[in-house]
Amino acid sequence: RQIQQKASTFSIVFTAAAVGKLRPLSASLARMQTSRALLLLALALAAVCSVSHAAGRNHMRALKQDDGSTSDIDIPLDDGPSFANEPRFPFCRCTDYSAASNPYDLILNSTTFRAPNGILTGEHCLTIKYKGASANPTACYTALEENFGKLYFTIQPACVPAIDVTGRYFTINGRRRNTGWKVAQYPSGTAFQASALNFKDKSADGIKICIRAAAPCHIPRNFFDTLPITSSVIESGDHRCCPVTGPFTTA
Repeated sequence: RQIQQKASTFSIVFTAAAVGKLRPLSASLARMQTSRALLLLALALAAVCSVSHAAGRNHMRALKQDDGSTSDIDIPLDDGPSFANEPRFPFCRCTDYSAASNPYDLILNSTTFRAPNGILTGEHCLTIKYKGASANPTACYTALEENFGKLYFTIQPACVPAIDVTGRYFTINGRRRNTGWKVAQYPSGTAFQASALNFKDKSADGIKICIRAAAPCHIPRNFFDTLPITSSVIESGDHRCCPVTGPFTTA
C-alpha cells in the first residue's frame, strides 16, 4: 500500500510538472499562430491594395476623352517619373526652365460681372501670342513651337474655393471645358494646371483661355499669386521644357 501511495504521489507531481512546462510551450505556439495569422492578413491586404491601385489607374485611363483630357478634375495630369514635385514653380522636374525657351507671350484681361446666382464674379482670360521665329532658337523653343501641351500659372491659395463657387468654369476660345485641368496645391505654392491642350505648329497663337472665380478673387490682384503673373508653357509628355516666364502685358 505504501508503494502504491508513493507511486500515486509521484504521478501527481510528475503530471503537475509536465503541465507547468507545457503551458509556456502552449503559449508560445499560440503566439506563433497569431503572428502567422497577422502575416497572412497583411499579405492579403497588400494584395487587395495592389489590385485596387491597378484598377484605379486603369479607371483613370478609361476616363480619357477624345482630346486626351481626363474626365475628373482631381486626376493627376501626369504620373511619369519626370513629374516629381519640385520646390519651385512649375513644381515638376524639367531640363529647361529658361524664359528664352518660351515662344509665347500671354496677354491678361479680366472682366467682372454678377453670376445668375448673384455672386460677384471675375473672368480672368489669357490670350496666347506667338512671338515668331527665333534667330537662334533653343531646342525647347522649337519643341514648344511644335507642341504646346500644357499651361500652368500660379494663383492665390485662398482662391481655390472661389473657383468652385460659380461652378468649375474654364473655357478655351469660349468653349467650356470640364476636364483636363485642375488646381494643385504644393508646400511652396498653388498652381492652375491645364493639360491636353495639344496646340500644334504654332496654332496656339490667338487662343484665349479663361477661368472664373468669385469675389474676392474676381479681380486679378486677388486671384493671381503675382502680378505680372508667373506662368509656364510645357510640351506634352516628357516635361523636358518648362520655361517660366513673366512679366506679361496686362489689359
